[in-house]
Amino acid sequence: MTIDPYDPRLQSRNLTWADVDPDRHPFDPATALDTVRALAPAGGVPIPIGTTPRAATVRPRRTRAGTGSGS
Repeated sequence: MTIDPYDPRLQSRNLTWADVDPDRHPFDPATALDTVRALAPAGGVPIPIGTTPRAATVRPRRTRAGTGSGS
């Protein structure tokens, strides 16, 4: 499944009550987990402001041997 982030249906300013009315679009807990598992992993999710990224995502600064300065 490919999601187009520019699809006007995904822009919250374009939503109407008919688009989100729970009576018209009921939540089906029986299929929710399968639907989520079918989605591709998130790529490019921004880090929330005020949080520190996990150590695995932080690249160490390279230094030149003997100078102590970064490059």
